[in-house]
Amino acid sequence: MNNLECKIIDIIKAFNDEIPTDVNEDLLHGGYIDSFDIVNIVADFEADFKIEIKPEDIVPENFNTIRHMVKMMERYCE
Repeated sequence: MNNLECKIIDIIKAFNDEIPTDVNEDLLHGGYIDSFDIVNIVADFEADFKIEIKPEDIVPENFNTIRHMVKMMERYCE
């Protein structure tokens, strides 16, 4: 697990400490996060990484797994 994955896991566990650390686990369909959590996760990502996430990236597909969140954030943190 790399530093970005660890930081993302820490951020999303603040919303639900039962979120699995399996980067491929479907968090939305598994009931671990919902659309309201995504709004808060985006705000935390923007604050912690000092970035602005584009509205077109705020879609469920980018937040359904930790792996997808990492892939999205890699584009912003290059």
